[in-house]
Amino acid sequence: MVKVRSPEDLENLRKESIAKRRRDKPVIAVCVSTGCSALGAGKVVEALREEVKRHELEGEVEIKETGCMGFCELGPRLIIYPYE
Repeated sequence: MVKVRSPEDLENLRKESIAKRRRDKPVIAVCVSTGCSALGAGKVVEALREEVKRHELEGEVEIKETGCMGFCELGPRLIIYPYE
C-alpha cells in the first residue's frame, strides 16, 4: 500500500489511478459501502447487471463495486467513467 505523506503524493497517486483506468469501455462504479448498502446499493448493482445483460452489453460495460464516494446521505452513489 502506498503511503501518502504530502499533497504532492496524493496528487501523484490520483494521476496514476486515472492513467490506469480502462479507456476502451465505460465503467459504472457503484458505492457499496455501509451507508449506500443500507440505502439499496446491492439492488442498484443487480439492476445494472440485469440491464447490461438484457441489452447484450456484457464485455462492453463494466459494473464495478467500490468503497465510499462521500455524501452518504445521497446514496446509493454511482459514477460513470470515462467522463469529461
